[in-house]
Order: sequence, then structure tokens, then C-alpha cells
Amino acid sequence: MTAPKLPQPNLAQPKFRFAPSPTGFLHIGNARTALFNWLTVLKSGGRYLLRLDDTDRERSRPEYERAII
Repeated sequence: MTAPKLPQPNLAQPKFRFAPSPTGFLHIGNARTALFNWLTVLKSGGRYLLRLDDTDRERSRPEYERAII
């Protein structure tokens, strides 16, 4: 059995993401992660993606989503 051929990643433009969960307001740990990823994007010429991980539907709130964006 042979392994399936996967597409090659575009290493010329790496992607970095910040994916907080909208279950509360951002804290210093979130800010540190967002800042480090953004600085890496600036240095590498990559792309920065903001993705809200709303997997905890019980605690996710629209006001937290708005505060993050």
C-alpha cells in the first residue's frame, strides 16, 4: 500500500492564525500569542488569519466575539 500524494505547502507564504474562543474577554496570554504571530507574519511575509473557535456553544457569546474583532 502506498501513501496518498498530498499537495505541497506553499512555504513562500506561511500562514499563522490566532483562534481565540469567544467564551470571555481576551487576556494577556491571548494578546501575547496574537502579537508573536503577527510579528512572525511581518518578518516572514506570510498571512495572518483570525478565526473564532466557537466550539463551546454554551459559553460563547456575541459580545465576546465583537470584543475580539
